[in-house]
Amino acid sequence: MDSVHSDECATAIHDEGPILNIKEAAKLMRCSGSLLYQQCQRGAIPHIRLGKRILFKREDILAWLDGLRRMPEEFV
Repeated sequence: MDSVHSDECATAIHDEGPILNIKEAAKLMRCSGSLLYQQCQRGAIPHIRLGKRILFKREDILAWLDGLRRMPEEFV
């Protein structure tokens, strides 16, 4: 593989776009796909169902994660 092609692949991997599938969302969140499936079934995480596909908006995932963040008491 030449360096131009490998650079294009690296860019594609790091820029999944605004809509993510399970694998991409799991990579963004650094968790397993099975955990995401569980969270979707519980209705605990914002997602979009298209038939059997589950999709996520990147901005929704990041906002959801911000809402879960716990700040140390000294900052409150």
